[in-house]
Amino acid sequence: MAEFVIAFPVFLVILVTVIDLGVNFGDGVQLSQGASEAAQLAARSNVGGRDHCDVASSLPLASLARHAVCLVKAKTHLDPSTVRVKLFYETGDGQPTADYQPTSAGKASGATMVLCVMSPENSATGLLSAVFNHRAHHARFTARLQVPVKSAGGQYPPAATERPLAGQDWSFCTADDAISTT
Repeated sequence: MAEFVIAFPVFLVILVTVIDLGVNFGDGVQLSQGASEAAQLAARSNVGGRDHCDVASSLPLASLARHAVCLVKAKTHLDPSTVRVKLFYETGDGQPTADYQPTSAGKASGATMVLCVMSPENSATGLLSAVFNHRAHHARFTARLQVPVKSAGGQYPPAATERPLAGQDWSFCTADDAISTT
């Protein structure tokens, strides 16, 4: 009985830690995978028509930008109210720009789309909330712009930035820092 009294709390802490780490690892993978898929679609200006999602922006977003934000949130399969999105472009010479459109119909230059997303880390069990709360998953993807699809009228979504999560910022989301390219 004495061994059980000593071993059970240790086992319980290990079990809770494994559960929380597993849930957060899965959320991070979902965030990255969804953002990667959305970046590939948005680089072809194929953002669909979904525009009903929780957008955390104090400024109204253009229709195509809202479609892109909602696409990213849908692709992550996480709670859309907790996912934050930032989208902008950099020109062929690496300079950030808020908006990019093809130089001529049916053409895309060497410009790149930068898509950044974040979602909160949480303690699924509640016992490790001091460790996980106030932290966030981050993902950043770049994608070379491809020839726009005809259904989108040949336009890329304009830049869009949602408010970051509480205690977070967009400092990980810069123009010249190629973390991953899709």
